[in-house]
Amino acid sequence: MSEQIARELGEISATLRSIKETQGKHSTSLAGLDTRMRSVETRSALSGAVTGGVMAVAVALIKDTFKT
Repeated sequence: MSEQIARELGEISATLRSIKETQGKHSTSLAGLDTRMRSVETRSALSGAVTGGVMAVAVALIKDTFKT
């Protein structure tokens, strides 16, 4: 009985170690994805700001053209 309990505890311990290692790998992978996404989001925000500025100037020029 006690050998069976010890064996099962060993299996549980090994499983927990494996889960912990896998979780560490996932954490590293998520950190990498977060870094890449931050870069993409920064470029997207910059593109949106530049496009918005260009459109604002274009609309202002068109309005001025029709005023005169």
